[in-house]
Amino acid sequence: RQFTRRPIAVSRKEDKSGEDLLDGAWCLITLQSNLSIEAVRKGVPVINPHDMDRVTHPSRAMGCELKDIESPWYPTKQERLDWAAVLAGQQWRLDEIARGDPWQN
Repeated sequence: RQFTRRPIAVSRKEDKSGEDLLDGAWCLITLQSNLSIEAVRKGVPVINPHDMDRVTHPSRAMGCELKDIESPWYPTKQERLDWAAVLAGQQWRLDEIARGDPWQN
């Protein structure tokens, strides 16, 4: 409430994933990397108020200051692609990528 008058929806990790709250969301504030990934993927700005490893963590594609909620940072398509490449490099081995494993559900 100190930084915005916008409606705030709260989702606890143990209640549900929070993904259902992303549709139509102005911004996501979270410490969960999985939900951050989904938000960035959907184009929802993300604020992660903890200073995490900005190279491999999803926070590389998000802001980190709560005070910026009224004008959140939107990474460019190229910044999101660069971030996704780093993330993929941390999640998959070369043989898995060559087989196409990352694209399988």
